[in-house]
Amino acid sequence: MFEVKHIDPVGMIFMLLGGILGYGARWIVLYALKPPQEQSMKWTIAIKLAGLILVILGMFKIMNTF
Repeated sequence: MFEVKHIDPVGMIFMLLGGILGYGARWIVLYALKPPQEQSMKWTIAIKLAGLILVILGMFKIMNTF
């Protein structure tokens, strides 16, 4: 009657890591990477973009598009 589909754990890990990178980007930049003050916003944007890419890849992986 109904087909049970399991969620791909790799896709969930990608989404989890992407979410952590997205929400914690400012903390990661200020306390872990410690770039010069004039470059901190560029680093924050780069880390948020990396998190967004991981979330998108995770979504694709969960939907079995590749």
